[in-house]
Amino acid sequence: MNREDVPWATALLTIWMVGLYLYSPALDTGGKYFLLSPWIHSGWPHFWNNMAFFLPLGVYTERRVGSLPFLAFAALTPYLALHVPVLWGLSGLSQGASGLTKALTAYA
Repeated sequence: MNREDVPWATALLTIWMVGLYLYSPALDTGGKYFLLSPWIHSGWPHFWNNMAFFLPLGVYTERRVGSLPFLAFAALTPYLALHVPVLWGLSGLSQGASGLTKALTAYA
C-alpha cells in the first residue's frame, strides 16, 4: 500500500469527531457553538448515522481527490452547510456533520 492510499485526513477527522463527542463540551450560543457545532452531534444515533456515511465516503473521496484537497473540503463544508442558511435567513443554527455527509454522498 502506498502512503498516498492511506486515508489519513478521514482518520484525523473521525478522531476529532469522536473526541469531541466523548468530551461533549457544554455549548453556548456564542463563539464556542459557532466553532464546534459542525463537529458535535446531538446523540449516539445522530453520531453513528453520520459516521456510517462519513467513513466509507470519506475514504472513497480522499483516495480520489487526495488528502489535502479532501481535508480542506471536509473542514469548510460543514461550516457552509450550517451557517450559510442562517445568514440567508432560511433556518436556525444546528449541529453535526450532516452537511458534510450529504456533500460526500453527492460527490460519490
